[in-house]
Amino acid sequence: MKFLNRIFSTKSITINLRAKIMLVFILPMAISLTIISYVHNEREREELESAVEDNAWQLANIMLGSLKHAMLGNNSEMMTDVMGEFSKDPDIRKVWLLDLDSTVIASTDSSDTGKKLDMTEKGCVECHTAPPGSAEIPGIMEYRDGDNFMRVVLPIPNAKECQSCHPASESQLGAFFMDFSMVEVAATLQEDLINNILLSAASLAMLFILALLLIQWLIARRTDVISAALRRLENRDFSTRISTHWYTRDEITDLAAQINNMASSIEGLQAEQKSRELVRVNAIIEERERIARELHDGVAQFLGYLSAKIGAARMALSNQKNEMADANLAQVEQSIVDQSIEVRSTIVGLKISGMVDTGLVKNIRAFVEQCNRLGDFLMELEIPEELNSLEMNAEKEMHIFRILQEAVSNVRKHSGASQGSIRLEMEDDQLKLSITDDGVGFDPVQVGMERSGHFGLQIMFERAREIGARLEINSKIGSGTTITVIMDWQESAHAGSGR
Repeated sequence: MKFLNRIFSTKSITINLRAKIMLVFILPMAISLTIISYVHNEREREELESAVEDNAWQLANIMLGSLKHAMLGNNSEMMTDVMGEFSKDPDIRKVWLLDLDSTVIASTDSSDTGKKLDMTEKGCVECHTAPPGSAEIPGIMEYRDGDNFMRVVLPIPNAKECQSCHPASESQLGAFFMDFSMVEVAATLQEDLINNILLSAASLAMLFILALLLIQWLIARRTDVISAALRRLENRDFSTRISTHWYTRDEITDLAAQINNMASSIEGLQAEQKSRELVRVNAIIEERERIARELHDGVAQFLGYLSAKIGAARMALSNQKNEMADANLAQVEQSIVDQSIEVRSTIVGLKISGMVDTGLVKNIRAFVEQCNRLGDFLMELEIPEELNSLEMNAEKEMHIFRILQEAVSNVRKHSGASQGSIRLEMEDDQLKLSITDDGVGFDPVQVGMERSGHFGLQIMFERAREIGARLEINSKIGSGTTITVIMDWQESAHAGSGR
């Protein structure tokens, strides 16, 4: 495995997935089939040679028995006739009948008669090196691959019926040699080897084709589809989905499903990002419009007020009414301080309006921190730690935050409060945002609640209704005011946060 990893990880060699799988699958099969073919051929060779040896032994014994009568009668003519019959067998290359001096007495080849064999011939060495007086000398069987024949050697014992002509002291009278042709056997073995090779090659080719089809069906076609989908995703086409109608389910199918889920998540995030960006832009535009209205109405009114007060102070000074002039100038000074706070508050709102996509809790914290820097009154903030990771729909966040801004603006303008508190909590699957002050309070019935009258309250009611929330106002003259926004959290969560 390490060897294959080393090969496949070589930078100079680029091997695609199909080739790698084929190499890992086919190479062991080819080696296995080669080994099986070799072992089968060797086993067949051994079995065939063993059968040929047995047949050769039996044939040699039969042939020696055929010559026995001629040898007992010392009938050379009969021996010649028998040898002639032996020579007709195509599987017998040569038959020799030898005496103790290794001289050919009779042969299937008449030209060999009287020939003295070399003592190094197979069969001669084994007999003539036997210990003196050996009662039996085993037959010698020798297969010569170069000559393609098998030699069978049978010693001729000095039987009792032979001792009328030969001394009884001699244990052997000679030897019978038969060379059995192995050409046909070799041809059969070669043919079997070729057949085995062809069969192995055909099997390997079938396995190769089958493996290629399986790889194409199970892996390649699906990886091609996945690769094409990933390229489209790389080009930011997050609507891409991989069709998994592959009639099989495995790790690749699961991978495709995971990629589809990833694409869906990215597409959702992209849509959410666009939605949040749209909300942010709308919030900025809305805040700018609100500031423009306030500048148009508030600043114009403030400048008119300043002009009137300064004019009154000048008249008082010209009439030597210093106390009246001081009172008018003091009112001008306080109005400038109040207007400065209002302008700074407007700037805070403008800054926060560009931070809609940072999350409701972070925006509330930043807003309260900026408001407390104005110094006109102190706001306390209570948010449980578990709500720090609160996520919700961007549009709902924006409306809730705008309600908070409007409520704090009303506190600053109308309540005369010195301090207030803001609390965000989750209670019974409901998200609650409460804004409380210690100001002068008011009678909700007197200002007409949401129906008419107070413009700021109308805006807050409309925003709450827009996001499916409700607005509760608890106030009494001289006892401060509490404004609470209540929204079902399950509905808000299902509406999609996906930050």
